[in-house]
This record gives sequence, structure tokens and C-alpha cells, in this order.
Amino acid sequence: MAVRLKDPANTRLTLRFRVFDDGLGFRYEYQVPQVDSVFVMDELTSFNLAQDGKSWSIPASFETYELLYRTLPVSKVDNANTPMTFKTDNGVYASIHEAALTDFPEMTLKHTEGCHFKSELASWPDGVKARFAGGTFVTPWRSIQIAPKAVGLINSGLILNLNEPCALEGDLSWIRPMKYVGIWWGMHLGVETWTMDERHGATTANAKRYIDFAAANNIEAVMFEGWNEGWESWGGMQTFDYTKPYADFDMAEVARYAKEKGIEIIGHHETGGNIFNYERQLDNAYKWYADLGVHSVKTGYAGGLPGVTAIMDSSMYAITARWCRLPPVIIQPLMPTNLSKIQEFVVLTPI
Repeated sequence: MAVRLKDPANTRLTLRFRVFDDGLGFRYEYQVPQVDSVFVMDELTSFNLAQDGKSWSIPASFETYELLYRTLPVSKVDNANTPMTFKTDNGVYASIHEAALTDFPEMTLKHTEGCHFKSELASWPDGVKARFAGGTFVTPWRSIQIAPKAVGLINSGLILNLNEPCALEGDLSWIRPMKYVGIWWGMHLGVETWTMDERHGATTANAKRYIDFAAANNIEAVMFEGWNEGWESWGGMQTFDYTKPYADFDMAEVARYAKEKGIEIIGHHETGGNIFNYERQLDNAYKWYADLGVHSVKTGYAGGLPGVTAIMDSSMYAITARWCRLPPVIIQPLMPTNLSKIQEFVVLTPI
């Protein structure tokens, strides 16, 4: 379903919906004539829940998803990364998230009042949320999943179906989905560390313990964070060595033991944002892993940009969608009355 709007300047907005048995997705599609570029300064989509309930989420962060989940009444959540999952007082489970997130900032949720939340987009350092060459752009899908039981949210294909089909062609047999476990969450819990000390997580003995667990539970692979030298300088300029394990992590022995147990190892390369250091070592690092029988590598790009401070712009140029309330989650939109073009900014004025 689509609602199409046009203003006297021929600026066009299509509000497109896709409805499934277990939820819906909606997105905004813009055509702004006679402009070289479009800057998105805000998005005022709101999600208004008709009743309170129990929620599970992590705090909103544009830096990381590796945060501890908290259980709170919906009305007590000040902000949240998506997906934000909740159970209404009448027993309905639901989750707010997004799909097809390409060339657009991620969406978090900011509490406004009661059980109402506004979308909050990650911004560039100058406060601009998104930039588009030309006057045409499409936002990601904003999604709402609904299920009578929590397992229905996990088994839903809604997010997958909102994303574009696979763009790869030809023989795709080399892509093999799998489950894996690994050493990393203990660091976030504070019971283990990335660096080599008395609480070091990635030790040979601990790696074997995870391999045993994977083999006993039909989990195909394991991954280890904090195995290589360089973590001791975290927070500064990272200079990881991708072929030099810490002294208490025998990579060759771990690889041998994993092979004996029929478990694959997923390698881990954290860059800390120091891409130049990583690229210098790429050839040697991947050959080193391949020689050990490691065929998959997870790369990480966590870490801030030294000296860069986000500038919060109070401009109210916005892409706006205001929603009214139907239990248990929002369904029905209120249509804006006019669209205006101000320089290269798109402004959508709601009722």
C-alpha cells in the first residue's frame, strides 16, 4: 500500500507500507525537483504504545551494540537501540526495528512521554543526519513485529523480507550460515579481559572449554576476541599484531584441538579503527590463518575518532511522520498537509 503526496513545487513523497501476518514495515520515498543535494536533519517518526508493559533493550548508542540489556517498564525507557522488544500488559509481544539500512543513519528510540517514542538518527559531526546527491532518496523500512509468544519474533521472516534480495549471482555454495559461540561477552560482563592478565579471556584452556561446549551442543564454530597483542592500548591509537598471539594463547594448539573436535574457528581481527595498520598486515594475517585451517574471519572497526566531537544542530528541518495510537502498537498515520522546499533541505510539516 502507498500514500502519495505532492506539493505545488512538485515535491513528491510516497509513504509506502508492507503488511505481513506478523507485523508491518513502512518507509518514506522522496523526489525533490531542481536541487543538487538533499540534507536530512531529523526524522520525527514516532511510535506511540497504547499501554505500558515490560521491555527489553540496550541504551541508545551510536558507538556500540555491545551493551548490557535491561528489563524495564516501557514507560521507564529513556532511550534505546533497536530492536526494542516489549510485552504489553495483555500478553502481546512486539518489537520495533528497521530493515534495508543502506546509506542512511541508524535509528534509535528517544522517550518523549508516557509510552511514546521518537526516532533519533545518528548524525555526522556537523549535525547533518544524511546527505544525498540529487533530489531522490528512500529511507530504511521502519518495522513493527507482533507475536502472541516471544519465539514468534525470533522465527519471523519480516525483517528478511523487507530487505532487498541477494545481489550476488552465480555459485553461492561458499556462503554457509552457521551458529557459533565465543569468548567476548565475558569481557562486557567484567568477568574476563581482552588483555593478558589474571582474568584474560582468550587463553588456550578457555578456548578449549568453548570448543568442548560447541561440540556438545551441535554448534559449528567458535571465535575468540582478545587473542592477539595490541589490546593493552585500547582507547588510544590501536596497533594490533594479527599474527602474534598473547603468550597464554597457543593458536596452533587451539586450531589442532578444534579440528579434532570437528569445530571450525572463526578468526577475529579488531582494527580499533586503525585501518592503515590493518591493511599493512592483511596478506600475512590471512595467510597465517589459512595455514592454520581458519577459513572465516570476523573483522571489527570499533573505536572513536580522536579529536572529533559531534556538533548537535538544533535546526528543525525534518522528515516528519506523526502517528496516532491503536493498541497494542501504532498502525494509522496522520497525513501531513504540505511539503515545502527550503534551499536543499526537505521539510515535511505535519498537521
